[in-house]
Amino acid sequence: MLKKIKNENKAVLILSAVGFIVFFALAMLFPYSGDDWAWGSELGLERLRVFFADYNGRYAGNLLVLLLTRSKILRSIFVSSSVLFGCYTSYISLSKRRFLDMALSLLLFLVMPYLIFSQSIVWTSGYTNYVPSILMTVFCFVLMRNIFEEEKPSYPWYYIPLFCIIAFVSSLFMETVTILNIAAIGLIILYSLIKFKKLFPAHFAFLAGSVIGAAVMFSNGAYTNIANSEDEYRDTALTNSFLETLDSLFEHGNLISDELILKNLLMFTLLSVICVALGIMFAKRSNNKKLTAVTYVNSAVSILGLIIFYVKSHYNFWLILTRFSNPSYKAFLVFYAIIGLYMLSLVCQIIICIDNKATRDKLLFYLICIAILIAPLFVVNPVGPRCYFAPYFVFIMLTVTLINYIINELKISETSANHISAATVAGIAGALIFLFTIFIPINHYANMRDEYVKAQVETDYKSKIYVCTLPYSSFVWAGNPADDELLRERYLMFNGIETDKEFEPFFYEQFEKFAVKFNKKTGYRPNIKPRKIRNRFYYEKPEEEEVTQKNETVS
Repeated sequence: MLKKIKNENKAVLILSAVGFIVFFALAMLFPYSGDDWAWGSELGLERLRVFFADYNGRYAGNLLVLLLTRSKILRSIFVSSSVLFGCYTSYISLSKRRFLDMALSLLLFLVMPYLIFSQSIVWTSGYTNYVPSILMTVFCFVLMRNIFEEEKPSYPWYYIPLFCIIAFVSSLFMETVTILNIAAIGLIILYSLIKFKKLFPAHFAFLAGSVIGAAVMFSNGAYTNIANSEDEYRDTALTNSFLETLDSLFEHGNLISDELILKNLLMFTLLSVICVALGIMFAKRSNNKKLTAVTYVNSAVSILGLIIFYVKSHYNFWLILTRFSNPSYKAFLVFYAIIGLYMLSLVCQIIICIDNKATRDKLLFYLICIAILIAPLFVVNPVGPRCYFAPYFVFIMLTVTLINYIINELKISETSANHISAATVAGIAGALIFLFTIFIPINHYANMRDEYVKAQVETDYKSKIYVCTLPYSSFVWAGNPADDELLRERYLMFNGIETDKEFEPFFYEQFEKFAVKFNKKTGYRPNIKPRKIRNRFYYEKPEEEEVTQKNETVS
């Protein structure tokens, strides 16, 4: 048994080391884009000089982005470390953990919806605000996981300053996590008081750090402007009229369901399979026919809900299925009811089928945290896919915990566990290969664009500057400076280029031909040579793109 544990730990260590190296190499391919160009230029330093007055209260995130937009190597270290740290946090949250849990956490990280990935992992400005905060918060909650056990918890003395500092810092990144810190620790204190009839200083240390952090964050003048509807970019639905508020709630509900469910069908497919598996396991060990019937109903609702998610995601006749004369609101209400029933079936299945109280309470805590993280997104503007990284990460924790419970309850053989682990590692390898095939050409054309923009300015080539658009643009948030005048100004500032010339976008395939022509006319010798157009994999059919992306700073 001891030898098995040592082998498991060794495998986890090897996966972590290899994963860090490979993801570091991948992160080095991520180009700076959008607001990164502002933070990495003089504009970012100007914001620092006034210490972000009336800008936002994300002081820790702002300081971090100032640092990471000035060093790709440092940024890649932070990003790759965060991914592995998140997986390790999910892994150590389990009492009976194994290599598969670590591998599954990493796989679910890599297959997150691509827009969430592009805005929270690839985009440096998104990463600094939306990733470190939730990782720090959940890590502290994992250290408090012993409250779910039967024995009264005890904490080392150094947890008190540690929790206070982490809670304070994590409250200075993202408003929804700041709210989560206070709400979740309040639930933990109440749960501990009811269960153990005792209050723990470590919990109050986290609460103190969270409250102080929230006070510092929301003391920034930006939030007063938002509350008074004096901010040109941000607002809340609560400051609008009733009809506008209602319209905003439906619009945001549609965005949330789209990003967290319809573009996250792999996760919900796993949850539906888990729901059915829990029902079958309960039926085999229980003689309670009524509860068994309830678990079957929960399983049916879960499968039916999943089918509807797939239908709505892939077919345009969804509104016809609702059979309403005015489906704009009513169809959404029907769909929200389906989502509610799906989640209710999952909650009921967890309550009924999981007989381990510690695991059951921990899973319910995760679901509450997801609800707390999502709730503010109904009323704030603007909202982007990056806002859903935090609930997605908690969904990873939930899913891995459920699968761990099922595997331990089934007591599968070591051989079967190894086969599942091997399949998971193969999935990780496939996901990484896919990401490299996406970001290698993106990195090539981003570097090529930067070089040729500078060359055109230096040679005063023409009245306009031809700019290469990036392939797979959905994987890079606001990555094309020719899309918007503000992006153009910040791009030039970031790269230290002075010119009044307008940008003319060229599709990357066309830009290859332009680069060859430019080299011949000017005698320019590029550091990054144009590709020979042979492999069609790198090229998409040029289409007319809708240039509506705006450079969002705050959600």
